Amino acid sequence: MPNWANLMLTKQGKVLQAKAIAGSTLTITKMKLGSGIIPDGVSPEDLTDLIQPKQALGLTAISVNGGLAKIQSIVTNAELSEGYYIRECGVFANDPDVGEIMYAIMTDTSPDFLPSASSSVVISEEFSINVVTENMANITAIIDPEGIVTVANARKIAEDKVTEHNEDTEAHPNDFNLKGITIGKDSVIATKKGDLLTLLAGKGINLLSDIKNKIITIVGKSKNAWNPNEEIIAGDIRYTEDGNGPSWAYLLCKTAGTTSSVEPILEANAVVGQEINDGSVVWTVQNIRPTALDSYPVGSIYMSVNSTSPADLFGGTWEAMPAGRVLLAQGTSEWGVEYQAGSTGGEHEHQLSVGELPAHNHSVSISTSDLIGTLSLSPYSGFDNATGIVSLSGGSFDTGGDVKNGYSNNANINVSHSHTATVSNTGSNISHNNLQPYLSCYMWKRAA
Repeated sequence: MPNWANLMLTKQGKVLQAKAIAGSTLTITKMKLGSGIIPDGVSPEDLTDLIQPKQALGLTAISVNGGLAKIQSIVTNAELSEGYYIRECGVFANDPDVGEIMYAIMTDTSPDFLPSASSSVVISEEFSINVVTENMANITAIIDPEGIVTVANARKIAEDKVTEHNEDTEAHPNDFNLKGITIGKDSVIATKKGDLLTLLAGKGINLLSDIKNKIITIVGKSKNAWNPNEEIIAGDIRYTEDGNGPSWAYLLCKTAGTTSSVEPILEANAVVGQEINDGSVVWTVQNIRPTALDSYPVGSIYMSVNSTSPADLFGGTWEAMPAGRVLLAQGTSEWGVEYQAGSTGGEHEHQLSVGELPAHNHSVSISTSDLIGTLSLSPYSGFDNATGIVSLSGGSFDTGGDVKNGYSNNANINVSHSHTATVSNTGSNISHNNLQPYLSCYMWKRAA
C-alpha cells in the first residue's frame, strides 16, 4: 500500500512560491514518476529532477478549493515498456525567470509496482496532488488533452486487444463465430465461446465495465494524514481532511499518546500555537506556509538601523533589548571562561584599582653637603673663636703673675642633622572608557 510522504517544495520551488505570493503566476506544467531512492545525506529540496525518472504525466485538470489547488493527471501503463516501483513523484512548474523547474517532490517508502504494457493488466488511474500556496488566484496548470484517458481511449485499448487475440492463429482452433456482442457502441466478434469467457475474465482484455476492478491503486493516504486510534510520538505531524480548518494548518504533536476515534475539528479561526486535544494526544497548530516570522523563532534577535518594530513587519511578540548591550557568543571561551546564554556582564567605563596597576617603582634623589667648623685658641690672650659645627661654652683665665697659670674653655662639636625626601603623586583618578568601536542600532528579541 502506498505511503507517500508530504509534498516538499524544492529550493527552486520555494523561490517560485515567493514570486507567486508576490503576484507572479504559478503555472504547473507536468508531473513525473520515478523509481529512484534518494541517497543518504541528500536533501530532497536540493534536487532539480527525480533520481530515476520513468514517466512524464500530462495534467488533466486543476481545481481550487479554499487554500488548496488539486492537480490531476492520469497514470497508465498503456505504453510502458518496463514495469517499475513508483517511489518518487515530482511536480514541475514554469519559473518566468528560469524556465521549467521541479517545483516540489514527494517520496513513497512502500511503493506499488506499475507493470509494463505487456502484462495482462491494463492500468489507468487518476493521480492527484494537493498544492498549497498563499496566492491561489495566481495558480494555473497546462492541461494535456492527450494525457486524459477517456472512454474512447479505453475502448481503443479493448479493440486492440481483441484484434491481437483474433489474429492469434492458436486462439481459434475451431471455426466458430459468436456475434452480436457490443462494447459501448462498437461490436466485438469472437470466434468461439471460450474466447468471450476469457475476455470477460480479464485475461487478455478489460471490458470498460470491468476496468475499475483492474485498476491498481497508486495514490494512497499519506502517512502524515490523521488516523484514528494511532500511536503518536512528540514531534510527529499530521494533516486533517481537506476543509477541516484553515488551509495552511497542520498539527504538531506536543504530548505523545493515542489519537481519538474521531478526527479533531480545526476551526476556521484557528491560530498558530493553539493546542488541540485528541484522545491522549495534545497537538499544536502550525502554519505550513513559509512566512517571514518563521525565520525568527522565539528567542531570536532582530537588528536594524530603522526604528520599525519587527512586530509590525512580521507579527509575533517582541521586546526591546537593553540599551548599550553588545552580543557575545555563549559557551566556554578559549581562555577558559564560561558565558551562559542570557547572562550579562562588562562595564561601560572602569577605574583601575591598585592591584590592577602594572608593577613599577619610584626613584628618590637626596643631595649631600659637607659638615665644616673651625676652632681658634689663644691661650694667652683669652680669646677663642669657633665657627660652623664647633661652639664654645664656659671657660676661665688666670692673669696673675708674669706667667699665665692656665686657661680653660669648652669646645662643643654638634654634627647631628637630617634629610627630607619627597615623592610627588601623578594622575587624575579618572575612569577610562571600556568600549570597542561600535555602530549603534535597534535590537529586539522575540518573546512569543
